[in-house]
Amino acid sequence: MENHLSLETMARLLAGDLSHDELVTQVIPHLLELCPGCRGQVEEIRRLQEEVGHWDERVAVWEGPEAKTLFAVLKDLPFDEQIARVMDDESFQTWGLAQYLLKQSLAASFEDAAGATNYAELAVKISQNLEDTYDPHWILDLQARAHAYLGNARRALGELRSAETSFREAERFLAKSMTGNEIVRAEVLQLKASMRRDQRS
Repeated sequence: MENHLSLETMARLLAGDLSHDELVTQVIPHLLELCPGCRGQVEEIRRLQEEVGHWDERVAVWEGPEAKTLFAVLKDLPFDEQIARVMDDESFQTWGLAQYLLKQSLAASFEDAAGATNYAELAVKISQNLEDTYDPHWILDLQARAHAYLGNARRALGELRSAETSFREAERFLAKSMTGNEIVRAEVLQLKASMRRDQRS
């Protein structure tokens, strides 16, 4: 790479005086240019961030893969025990597991509406019990999504009245959130539109 770090930047780096933004915008791109292995690691982190639906790289890396293991523990339990586990055991109260359950709910809604409803209900319970290690406004977005997915699953069951209630809850959480996340808003609206189509038919 032709544009090496300046002498001043290198001095500040060695002294531990660079800000996080400077590390991300100046130092890390320079290092990634030199190392294909590290570039691959960063690409995998970005993929996990998208899969887990969280901006924090640590949440994506730690909770993304762990979610599948936690889901495998829950999957074969009776639903009452699943609820008890996610309510009482903090190791199940993670963003990654909630996100994974929402994906499972959406996939199941086409063939197993009851299963889709259970997965979404579990995600709702988890989103209500997330610790303050997560940004509170991101939690509100997750709660909005969880209620929207629950509404979608209830729609698939034909329970349009309870689906309507779930979407009202989703919109209530969205109204409180300050993230301005248009992707979440669009997702909620898209799922609600499916319910409206069913209501008209």
